[in-house]
Amino acid sequence: MSDLSSSLTDVRRAYRLIWGYQRRLMDMLQVFEDEFPTHEFYAWSPLSFARPTQLTTSPVHKWSWDALPFYKASFLYTVVGSDPNHHRGGEWLFEVTIDTDDVDFSTFKGEPDAAKFPDAEMTDSTVKLVAWKSTGNGTFNWYHDLWNRGEWPTTDDVAFTQPNYPVQSLSLTVRLDDLPDREAALALVARFKAATSRELGLAHT
Repeated sequence: MSDLSSSLTDVRRAYRLIWGYQRRLMDMLQVFEDEFPTHEFYAWSPLSFARPTQLTTSPVHKWSWDALPFYKASFLYTVVGSDPNHHRGGEWLFEVTIDTDDVDFSTFKGEPDAAKFPDAEMTDSTVKLVAWKSTGNGTFNWYHDLWNRGEWPTTDDVAFTQPNYPVQSLSLTVRLDDLPDREAALALVARFKAATSRELGLAHT
């Protein structure tokens, strides 16, 4: 077998692994969605790079990372029936962030070259749950304004006050390998609900 044939065999295996991994992520997201019936899906976005291109946009001048949107991505959920542009005090945005490989893309100039990443054994895969609570009536868009321009909490399990919006937030981050099954995901949700009730005063059903 030629070197190219061997490499392509590895690529086929890798894509099948990625399919299985992403299927597992979707199942985990479904668990989180089911545990917050007061919220509904609102938006999602890759982190550190763009979404896959639209139908009539050529992808060849974009980053290759754009074709791997679940590599680093956030999923946002708003209160059922609420207006994402106008918020009453107490309404909150729920976020789930998946970071498959916690390499910092901001340290690269231009498109990050995976061949220059640290060894995979030296990096981590994480999931972060975030609550963004409106502390007063406000007019701003959860995604375009707060999520794009706001700041993530700097420390887990502690309320963080946004400097430019009437919002307090709280995050909880764990390694993905600490969530091997549904029971572990439910335990994380219980920890998150307890922390957001204690620090943000959220009432969970």
